[in-house]
Amino acid sequence: MTYWFINTNEDVRKDMRTCDLWFEHGVACSGGDRDTYGLPLSKLDPSDILLMYHNGLGIVAVGRVLEIWDGQAHSSKLIYTEFDYAEYRLRVDWYIDLRTNPIDPRTEFGYVPRGFLKPIVKQKVTAADLIARIEMQAEFRSADELNAPTDLQEGEIRTVLVDVHERNPIARRKCIEHWGAVCQVCKFKFDVLYGPIGEGYIHIHHLAPLGMMEGPHPVDPIHDLRPVCPNCHAIIHKKYPPYSIEEVREFIDKQKKSTD
Repeated sequence: MTYWFINTNEDVRKDMRTCDLWFEHGVACSGGDRDTYGLPLSKLDPSDILLMYHNGLGIVAVGRVLEIWDGQAHSSKLIYTEFDYAEYRLRVDWYIDLRTNPIDPRTEFGYVPRGFLKPIVKQKVTAADLIARIEMQAEFRSADELNAPTDLQEGEIRTVLVDVHERNPIARRKCIEHWGAVCQVCKFKFDVLYGPIGEGYIHIHHLAPLGMMEGPHPVDPIHDLRPVCPNCHAIIHKKYPPYSIEEVREFIDKQKKSTD
């Protein structure tokens, strides 16, 4: 899996922002000379991660490539409607929406990406950490603030702190009913320390990050989810893909042995 910056070419449309059109149609687009603007799409592999950059705004989205470029020039255009040259498209799942709260790439990466498509090589860890922080921010939002859907499907896009794949509060409840409101890493229980006010409080960790899933998918509250305390949850997400629960347990055990 490779991380990339991809530029929306904000000058193409005067009536709408190109980043909004990319979201609406679930694509990444380019237009013009095939060698310069078409062939770069052939470098992308399914599951590659794209950081959508819109000039004047910043990083406005994170998406996952869904297909290999078909090599086609499209005469029925979505984006480049006012130009005579060809349009090239690739399907992308834009699973994190930052358009209302863009990220300045200079803050995270120290520079502004130039050109249509650029691989993130030396700062791959920076990109992974940024995405993990965004996902964790949304994951930590209380499930009580979300409206419960009618079945255990996850992955619908809705606005939380940022637009990410939806967390299912019914799945959360069933997970806690099975595992208890106790951290599956360190065994911490909020009610033991804080009394009744802490009863039932716990974070829910997805063993497979929603960002790695393609669209809505079934969730098994017992096998796919685990209750964890905020501290352990933060450590789990110190890298991307996250540490496993077993790995974080080993960190704790190793630290205890070193201090005995």
